[in-house]
Amino acid sequence: MVLIDEMAGVDSVLEPLIQKTIRMQFTDCTVICVSPILKNIIDYDRVIVMEKGKIIEVNSPANLLGDPTSKFFMMCRKSGMFDHLKQLAGQKEYVLEEVNFTI
Repeated sequence: MVLIDEMAGVDSVLEPLIQKTIRMQFTDCTVICVSPILKNIIDYDRVIVMEKGKIIEVNSPANLLGDPTSKFFMMCRKSGMFDHLKQLAGQKEYVLEEVNFTI
């Protein structure tokens, strides 16, 4: 198991490299990621949405985006990237395709 606590504001060159490394090096691991960046977790198998320290939603990003009453749906809508996030939900390879260099 790998536990990652991401921070916002990482360098725009470094961030895709980190995401590519996670997806290439930890394919056989359970990855638990705390992230303020929706794009970084949109292709994960499950998302846990918490509010005030309590779990309020657990499902795949695609399923949560299919429910307009979901908190995750509302967070994605407020991000200004809703259409892009919805397109990426469940696509495991998108990060690997967006990074143009090898590790």
